[in-house]
Amino acid sequence: MKVKSIPEDFVVIEIDSLQPGAVGGFALYTLRKRGMGTFEAVAAIARELDCPRTDIGIGGLKDKWAVTEQAVTVRDGPPRSIRADGLELVYRGRVSEPLRKGGFDRNAFRITLRGMTEGEVTHLCRGIEEIRSHGLPNYFDSQRFGSARGSDDFIARRLVRGELEAALKLAVATPTLHDPPKLRKLRRQMSEGWGGWEKLAAELPRRTIEHRIADRLARKGGDFAGAFGLIDESLRRLYASAYQSYLWNETLSAMIKASEAPAIERAYEAGTLLFPRILPPELKDAMIPFPRRGVVPTPAMEQVLAAEGLKMEELKIKGVPGTFFSGGDREAWVFPMKLAEPEVAPDELNAGASKAALRFELPRGSYATLVVKRLFH
Repeated sequence: MKVKSIPEDFVVIEIDSLQPGAVGGFALYTLRKRGMGTFEAVAAIARELDCPRTDIGIGGLKDKWAVTEQAVTVRDGPPRSIRADGLELVYRGRVSEPLRKGGFDRNAFRITLRGMTEGEVTHLCRGIEEIRSHGLPNYFDSQRFGSARGSDDFIARRLVRGELEAALKLAVATPTLHDPPKLRKLRRQMSEGWGGWEKLAAELPRRTIEHRIADRLARKGGDFAGAFGLIDESLRRLYASAYQSYLWNETLSAMIKASEAPAIERAYEAGTLLFPRILPPELKDAMIPFPRRGVVPTPAMEQVLAAEGLKMEELKIKGVPGTFFSGGDREAWVFPMKLAEPEVAPDELNAGASKAALRFELPRGSYATLVVKRLFH
């Protein structure tokens, strides 16, 4: 079974209840993109409209290797549709407020699984019935972590421990598989020249974050907090949320393990996830807080923090303003909506095999890739 053979195999359409009018300080658009991350799309829109990225509002991040539609606002944006750099902005009207994180209702998915055998198709249908009956854990999946970790560690884990130089090196001098070639080259150059700030400042391309950091450290050696603060604020918050999401996932896994429900394991970007075959009753309506200072930890959360060598009151990022752990709770369990029977047909990309198209909806913040992980066991 193959997932995301082509971008069209993973279609995500954001569903919102926004009602644009004829007047307002912000233009509302539908952003359509293919094979492009949301941050990349925001950068392309800013270039096309010659505006700061901060003038562009989005409700959530959408997969890169996919075909997606989502709402976008632009301060004083033009009242017309726009095509640029592999994306399209379809003008919807004016609104009085910018779109903010979570400013939509849910996502509709169409996912095509390819290269399937007859046995896998049968297995798929059985898995759909189990998900309809029991739902699945509302974990954060790999997409949450890819750009917010170094090669093998969380940047924010290092920040919590006060290891600012190590955190900075993970952020800007540790190439990963997710990096495009130009960025990988810059990060390799930073890694090889680490500590030789004057030489790096002279050699790195100007107007890059790597050059700005090297120049800062050449002028103010040892100011790793100040250098880390040069990283875009949205990225710094992503680093924090990734580590916090990992701790949340580990807490939910610990609760599932404590329930003693029969479960299967699935690997993901940050470790292993547990999927019980049945819904543990105590988790059906459970809300799990995001780990942060001020939260009273449950036994499961204390267990997870102990494995990190931390106590709840120590879970704070110090010395880097604007980089912090957010508040709030998250539902432990999710039931996909409108989960239809799979549409099975011959697979034109894999001779002799079948493809199956899945359609369903999920609340914002829930991951369709988890549905696929849970379907097969």
